[in-house]
Amino acid sequence: TVGLRIDASGPHSALVDAAHGAGLKVVVYTFRPENHFHGPAFKDGGAAAARVRVGRDAAACPRSLCVGVEEVAIDAADPQALAGAIAGLVDPVGCVFSWHHHIAAAVIDVFGGRLFNLHGGDLPRYRGAGGGSWQVLNGEGSIQASIHRMTRAMDRGELLMSEREDFGTAEPYPADVKAAGRASRRVIDRLATAVLAGGSHALEPQDEGRALYFPRLDTPAQGWLDFSWSVDEVLRFVRAFSDPYPGATFRHGQHRYRVRRASLRNPEALHPFCAGLVVNRLADEVHVALRDGVVALSGIDGEDGQPADLRRFRVGDRFWTAAADLHAARCFRPGVGG
Repeated sequence: TVGLRIDASGPHSALVDAAHGAGLKVVVYTFRPENHFHGPAFKDGGAAAARVRVGRDAAACPRSLCVGVEEVAIDAADPQALAGAIAGLVDPVGCVFSWHHHIAAAVIDVFGGRLFNLHGGDLPRYRGAGGGSWQVLNGEGSIQASIHRMTRAMDRGELLMSEREDFGTAEPYPADVKAAGRASRRVIDRLATAVLAGGSHALEPQDEGRALYFPRLDTPAQGWLDFSWSVDEVLRFVRAFSDPYPGATFRHGQHRYRVRRASLRNPEALHPFCAGLVVNRLADEVHVALRDGVVALSGIDGEDGQPADLRRFRVGDRFWTAAADLHAARCFRPGVGG
């Protein structure tokens, strides 16, 4: 979503005038490019879900329909149409939230350095779209949400403000996702308060010496468990691919399963040949041996996404992942936006 500050000149609707008369600011949320969300003058024919043409894209609507409002939020706008709409505004300021693709250079440039991005990760240490999950994988117990100036170079613009939230390294799931949401809300509240108060806010250059880039993770392609890992490594991996994601993947026989819960049962040194061996099964969890302990796996789903019948996992069976799956997972590179 891209938020735009709109010049309050031109004819106003009665609703906007009434809101301003009551001392309120008017924010339009949100313009969509599908026919279903547009009035007759802006529909493009065809099905309700069909997108309007570039010339009538949602990005053109703020100037023609929202004169006088303070802010407009736009989803999935055509880059060229959006850039054209912004070019007609007076000193536009934008903030990008939860955007999963690269912002077109034309859109970044037209803001003249006044486009900002909410990044769900600790900048500059976790650049890229997968920061939150990578922080869990790397065993960190907190997550940071940052607002930075957008430039053509991904996640490299100066920092405006940030908030950090602890989530610990244990259950409940998905504590990391909830913590990220809390940190994001706090930093957005700070930004909104600063904007309403007026004045200026210093921008801080990122420390390039600390910068790391972690690409977006893809659960189906990369979520394969390696039972040769340590207990701690397995627990972190399952946690990173758990809710709201489908879970970490393994094989039993010729079938594929996903697990969303893992906890330590017994820390003890075992021979590496024990890795993946089912050593116990209870009504709601399966105990699996690793080289340095036994973990309890639960929340196991089958290939159809439905809860698996744990009775099919017999003591003495082995959970495994093919070497080819692990190799493909490590070599996988996500597309644009990662």
